Amino acid sequence: AAHPAARFVYSNCTFVDEAERVTGRRRASYSRERRTLEYWWRGGGAGFAQPGSIFRKALWEEFGPFDESLHYAMDYDFWLKMRERVEFLYLDDDLATYRLHGEAKTSEGWRPFAEERLRAMRRYWGARGPWARVKFAMLAQMMMGTQMLAEGAQAWRRGERARALRCWVEGVVRNPFCILSPAHWRVLLRRKGGDANGRR
Repeated sequence: AAHPAARFVYSNCTFVDEAERVTGRRRASYSRERRTLEYWWRGGGAGFAQPGSIFRKALWEEFGPFDESLHYAMDYDFWLKMRERVEFLYLDDDLATYRLHGEAKTSEGWRPFAEERLRAMRRYWGARGPWARVKFAMLAQMMMGTQMLAEGAQAWRRGERARALRCWVEGVVRNPFCILSPAHWRVLLRRKGGDANGRR
């Protein structure tokens, strides 16, 4: 009612498990002024949960349909198509409750989503010229390396030492600079001096 011309609205999203127990809440964080590759990646995609977004049919007719060759990132690709030309309006409320369960795509982990998001982003960055393509390739490797470092840290905390080492090696190969990441040193410090030392 306050914005009759609105074409796209996004909101927060509540997560529940198979037994209807609330397991978390994602507060939307999209910003029109921060549309860089880094932001779209670190914001978990578009910066908001897809179930908590609504848009007018006219947008679907203009920018759709979804690219069905994308299994994990068809909605993400759709947002990327329109982000430069459509204002995304934020509603500080929860428009959706999303159920996480074993058969959900979301339960498959971050990697298949990340790889398809890169595939989608590459389309739009590649259209900006040769330098944009080079920059994209560099940033993509850096961010995949950092993500592998974080996955290694999680595996280490679960006691999966071999998996942690594999993740760290892949992370360093993809992005040698990720060895400077605070997350990496936090794990090492915790191992040597406990959680208090890691936090410090």
